[in-house]
Amino acid sequence: MNRRALLASLTSAPLFVGAGCTSSSPSNQSCGSVSISRASVEVDYECDYGTRVDGKILVRSGDCETNLTLELLDDGDVIRSVDIESDGELWSSSFGSETPGPDLGTVGPGDKKIQVRGPDGDVLATDTLRVDHYKDDLAVEVRDTDFQPETVVVGEPVTVSFTVLMVGSGGGGRYTARLFVGDTVVERRNGSVEGGECEYGREGTAFEATHTFEKPGEYELTVDVIAEDVTEPWFSRPIGTVTVEASGQ
Repeated sequence: MNRRALLASLTSAPLFVGAGCTSSSPSNQSCGSVSISRASVEVDYECDYGTRVDGKILVRSGDCETNLTLELLDDGDVIRSVDIESDGELWSSSFGSETPGPDLGTVGPGDKKIQVRGPDGDVLATDTLRVDHYKDDLAVEVRDTDFQPETVVVGEPVTVSFTVLMVGSGGGGRYTARLFVGDTVVERRNGSVEGGECEYGREGTAFEATHTFEKPGEYELTVDVIAEDVTEPWFSRPIGTVTVEASGQ
């Protein structure tokens, strides 16, 4: 299955806030050791499925046995709020409907803030969740490589074909495709291509180039692409080995 998984993880160690705070619950329970110990999510796109979200947030409530609230913020606005039924141990909430626990739903691209509030509204723990969403990441690829014939005589041309496409959503970019014989660039092609959510099933831009060899031997063919304004701007793929024989052999 072709899939492009994009990972989101915490960008810093957990930050503790409100040490020694006192809950307003009837038990007057201390909540001084609440922390966010894990936060990760994969936001993927599969052509036959659509958007797939999978991940989890883990909160350690420590000595706090009263109910807490987990908030997910984007640009200062609370976009998701989930009650934490604290038992003084570990609590988890999930992204996506395929994992157990309260569902935090789909997460858009960009940094998010996570915070835990006590029953009196005080923030007890906070951290930053960086979301590396598939829509943020555009990569260039080379596919459908071929060359014919595999064996030629000196002076006979070899035809090389390949397709350049962008994997990711939105945008696109300009690029230069280069055909190598060994370590030597023998052909350059410039172009541009739009991105798309599906990693396969799109045509891309097809190229064809010919090259003749002056000496007998075996030669490795490779194509690479260097793109502009792309998250993963370089891609290289071996094409194969051409056998060149002396004329009249």
